[in-house]
Amino acid sequence: MPTEVSAEPVKEYPVFELTDEDRKRLKFQRNIGVSAHIDSGKTTLTERILYYTGRIREIHEVRGRDNVGAKMDSMELEREKGITIQSAATFCDWVATMPATGDKEKYAINIIDTPGELLLL
Repeated sequence: MPTEVSAEPVKEYPVFELTDEDRKRLKFQRNIGVSAHIDSGKTTLTERILYYTGRIREIHEVRGRDNVGAKMDSMELEREKGITIQSAATFCDWVATMPATGDKEKYAINIIDTPGELLLL
């Protein structure tokens, strides 16, 4: 049975004009989602990023062997088992030195750390 084709034009999505201020802000904005296989180091990578950007002062064991656990794993069970159960979002700033000029530019970074267990995604 043939289907009917509508003669109505396709509705377009609204277009938003960015201001110069928005463009400047977005130029220095980075969004990172960390997603990979189980035990591949997603939370470890996130912890290192937070440490080297100065967001956290100490690096702790993801598996919780130091009785503290990773900053991104906030649930007690996550720290106990050494796995990420719930996605966690955070942010940090990175100051980059431009090689050509030596100028410093600050980037705002948003990070999402995700579980590796397929059933938890």
